[in-house]
Amino acid sequence: CSVLLVDEERQCLRVGSAPSLPDYLVAVADGLSLDPAFGSCAVAVRTGARVVTTDIANDPVWVPFREIAARAGVVACWSEPIFDGEGKVLGAFGCYFRTPREPGALDIDTIATAARFAAVAIQRKRADIALHESQALFSKAFEHTAIGMGLVTRNGSYLKVNRALGD
Repeated sequence: CSVLLVDEERQCLRVGSAPSLPDYLVAVADGLSLDPAFGSCAVAVRTGARVVTTDIANDPVWVPFREIAARAGVVACWSEPIFDGEGKVLGAFGCYFRTPREPGALDIDTIATAARFAAVAIQRKRADIALHESQALFSKAFEHTAIGMGLVTRNGSYLKVNRALGD
């Protein structure tokens, strides 16, 4: 399986996780263009719909990657778009198989659930990054402003003061 993330700035996919795929296949997937979209995951991201490729050797979306997929022993791929809470596509969850395979109802439910779990993890990680960036920005502004500032408790005790107030 893999989780590929949309890089909006570069209009490509980045590998978020692909622990069981060979390094050379991961290298091809990392930076995969969304325009044109080749490969099941890129097509799932572009269309916002599940893409089921049961036979990579004969599927047109896999033309550029047929040889590398064959080298990795990958014959089939199912890709599920990963959506945030507002319906924006964050990436794709991909499952790869060594035999031609059509998903059953339980398979579809499983990959849809995995995509929802991936969405939660992606959004949580992005929120953590945004929080750390915000905290760093606040800290820098607090410490380096020319105006004396302090953080105080409700009873008026100082928790922290900046350089300008401390001097």
